[in-house]
Amino acid sequence: MNYNEDTQLHSSHLAILTDRWHSAMVRHQFDMIIIDAGEPTVHLFDDQTGIFRANPHLAQWLNTDHCEGSALVLTESDRPQLLFLSENDYWLKAPEPPPLPEKYIKISIYQEKNDIAIEIKKLLESSIRPAYIGNPSNGNFPKAQINPQELITSLEYYRAYKTDFEIKAMKKATASSVQGHLMAKKCFESGLSEIDIHLAYLKASRQSEADLPYPNIIALNEHASILHYQRYDSEPPPNLRSFLIDAGARNQHYAADITRTYMAPNKQEEGQVFKALLEKLDNAQQKLIGTLRSGQKYIDLHETMHQEIATIISETRLVLCDPQECFDLGLTRSFLPHGLGHLLGIQTHDVGGHQIDLNGTQEIPPDYYETLRLTRTIEEEQIFTIEPGIYFIPTLLNTLKAKHSKKLNWKLISALFPFGGMRIEDNILLHKDGIDNLTRNAFALATDAS
Repeated sequence: MNYNEDTQLHSSHLAILTDRWHSAMVRHQFDMIIIDAGEPTVHLFDDQTGIFRANPHLAQWLNTDHCEGSALVLTESDRPQLLFLSENDYWLKAPEPPPLPEKYIKISIYQEKNDIAIEIKKLLESSIRPAYIGNPSNGNFPKAQINPQELITSLEYYRAYKTDFEIKAMKKATASSVQGHLMAKKCFESGLSEIDIHLAYLKASRQSEADLPYPNIIALNEHASILHYQRYDSEPPPNLRSFLIDAGARNQHYAADITRTYMAPNKQEEGQVFKALLEKLDNAQQKLIGTLRSGQKYIDLHETMHQEIATIISETRLVLCDPQECFDLGLTRSFLPHGLGHLLGIQTHDVGGHQIDLNGTQEIPPDYYETLRLTRTIEEEQIFTIEPGIYFIPTLLNTLKAKHSKKLNWKLISALFPFGGMRIEDNILLHKDGIDNLTRNAFALATDAS
């Protein structure tokens, strides 16, 4: 796509955002909204800050984190105004305002934080019913309603529907992530450590730690049974069995979120079972994705996957009962304790997953699926993940054994503990022409190009 087409997509994106925010303002009777970017947080008893993440409500407009101390002002009658902070500072490189078309956003550049605060105070004095979205400790705005929930829920509901600009950004993020995944697989096959795989992923995907949408999960062997494994061993294990990588990328602030699982050659019985489980899980995931249609409730998809998991663990003799009994007894919940997926966008776990209307009505998942992040109906122009897994988590399976010992093939399960587990995660765009599997398409393109 050429520069002019990119500019048109971006302009269309900003026009859609303006309409959405103005509709929310009218709906909830606000005449002004101030969106604060936020500021870096200083570590406790330290003078260093963590990686800065801009207020996502502002990042959706600016597509960057390099906007500390800035703010966007929306009114009913005029185009949005960006009050951009670019401090004259020789300690740090001053951020530059993002390239925004003047037709849609007016930009005013400030070199002092206090000048932005003064301008916001002046604007608020001219407002009748303003709202402030951000960290209230960043200023004193007594006239404004701070983070009004009814306004935020309307804005979060809209976030599920992606503009063409957002879709393109997420496809680019996916392509970057896939390059990292392909390199990580090669590193695993070469017997490298978790930290070496992680560093190779960053290089291949052309990212720094600060660019990642979430910390990479690089898990060898039993580490894959820790769902959000956050450490990187500096030495490889003596016996390589399995590798789970959950790693993404960002483009224009929009995320890709991809998981793959691989195994080392293994002729032992437990190795053959793990291989069969991985193949069956991949087939079940693709089968479910093939059924996706607008109007389905995501919670029904989640339950369907548990029925598939019941079939898989029954066929591989991990459980000693038929699939229906396995499902009815809830045995699958100890092998798959997390939700099937979540909305994806400007945040990895994007907002509004339990929200079923503009009023903020929530559909909370049932207690037995309490970790499910997405319960709303899937619709066109949404992007979400489908990420089933099968894990051998000692804490969960020991508890299950105490309740249903006769239903479990404990000898085989115990032999699989050193493998940790598996997960396969694709990012799916639903549109009027069907399903666009962003992840599989990017892998196919990368493979064809190599």
